[in-house]
Amino acid sequence: MTTTIVMERMTIMNGMMMKVMMMRTTTMKMMMTTTTMMMMMKTMKATMMMMTTMMMTTMMMTTMMMTTTRMATTTMMMTTMMVTTMTRMTMTMVTTMTMVTTMTMAMITTTMMVMMTRMTRTMNVRGRISTIDR
Repeated sequence: MTTTIVMERMTIMNGMMMKVMMMRTTTMKMMMTTTTMMMMMKTMKATMMMMTTMMMTTMMMTTMMMTTTRMATTTMMMTTMMVTTMTRMTMTMVTTMTMVTTMTMAMITTTMMVMMTRMTRTMNVRGRISTIDR
């Protein structure tokens, strides 16, 4: 009896980890493509536009990944603030690169967090179902 339960839990965790890895790779690919495109674009305005679009895409992705509504709203607010500040100030390539890296890191951390919460939820489902709001 107990052995089967343990096995089930292990499979769930493995599946979750696989998902995390997949998500991470996709995020990295997206970021890499955006950086290369920005490198190709020489003018400032084009870079600005590129950055805004990238920020929007990342925001959408994070919101989709977020399970709870509260977390989703926080990320939305943060990303919109970042977008506004970035469009206001004049950007150099260095700052752009740093922004890209930070965004990638944030994406990875958020995915990891979400996956961890989901794992814990799958672990202790017993009396917690009512509290989860999707």
